[in-house]
Amino acid sequence: MNWQPFKEAWALGVIFVPPVVLSFAAVRNLVGRRSKTKPGRRRRPVRAAIELFAAAAWLFVLLANFAPFPFEGHPRAYDASAEAAGYNTRFAQEACYQHSGPEGARRYTDNLADLLTWDKNLTDDPGVTFVFGACNASGYTFTTTHRHGKRAFRFQYPEATGAAGAR
Repeated sequence: MNWQPFKEAWALGVIFVPPVVLSFAAVRNLVGRRSKTKPGRRRRPVRAAIELFAAAAWLFVLLANFAPFPFEGHPRAYDASAEAAGYNTRFAQEACYQHSGPEGARRYTDNLADLLTWDKNLTDDPGVTFVFGACNASGYTFTTTHRHGKRAFRFQYPEATGAAGAR
């Protein structure tokens, strides 16, 4: 991730926030004192606190526009996206197989462009990567991963038996 915008926003915060906070503290100090026009009445310190909170929230929103969120998301969400793309690819593989030719000449494909004719949503998430293994008339093997995820999902048909499983 590029941290340069975050560093620039931090520098802006260091430059602009302390003077603003000090000025609001001075205003709060003045508001809390007795009024010169009506000596028996105090000014409203609650209103000053609300104004101070509103100004701090406004500054936070202003500075948040300069700084991107430093975390990119949870890896499990990206893994779920890669897994869902793999499941959808399985259906596209079957559709491609059924329409690839007459009985006996049918085969599974290792070309993503062929699969996109059956499911255009396979490339909705640009971070998902497809790696095709052996694809022929008897079955297919492919793996999906996400560039921000932590897992790779392996799909194959016919499904493997034993400890390895299908994924």
